[in-house]
Amino acid sequence: MITIKRKGLTLLCHEQIIPAQGSANVPVVLENDDTYTGYAIVPKVSWINKCVKKSTLRTYVNNSFTIPAEAFQNSGTINIAVNLIKNDEIQSTNEICIKVPSAPYAVAEIPDNELWNEVVEGYLDQRWENKYDP
Repeated sequence: MITIKRKGLTLLCHEQIIPAQGSANVPVVLENDDTYTGYAIVPKVSWINKCVKKSTLRTYVNNSFTIPAEAFQNSGTINIAVNLIKNDEIQSTNEICIKVPSAPYAVAEIPDNELWNEVVEGYLDQRWENKYDP
């Protein structure tokens, strides 16, 4: 879970642990100050995917919202801002950037089928030999 504090139109985030690449629907708690009471809160989450900026508005319920799985498809940064809406007035906070680290072993490659078959055969041969070795 990530906690963000809103003071007026400024967002602050001091998280030490950020979910890694491959995470999904990560909850974000938004702690609001007393300014802009009576405004609807509409969080906006954006990220880069294949050199294209993507963004989505999120549902805000019980002082929290989620960051969707699509934002965690790649390592990089996720930007979060909050729109405050009342009648025809819209106020927006600054964007904060959260760095998404690569998933552990994200660069591991699975061998092609021929090599994979050899790896499995070698493993099975080794297990067979150890099982019946006097």
